This record gives sequence, C-alpha cells and structure tokens, in this order.
Amino acid sequence: MPSRLQRIDPRQANFLKQDRHFRALHASQPATFTKDRG
Repeated sequence: MPSRLQRIDPRQANFLKQDRHFRALHASQPATFTKDRG
C-alpha cells in the first residue's frame, strides 16, 4: 500500500473503500448514491 494512503485516518480509508464499492454496485443509480451520501 502506498505510504500516503497509510497516513489517511482509518475511518476515512474505510469510508473510501465502502464508497468505491457502493459506487461500483450502484453505478447505474448516481442519483441514489448522491441522495444517500448527502
């Protein structure tokens, strides 16, 4: 893992992983993703 990613807060890193996974699952529903995130 790149060292710059290791400096990210663990909660932030976990959120980024979930964010990518969620977007991958709902790529066809960007409106839903935006609503859930906001």
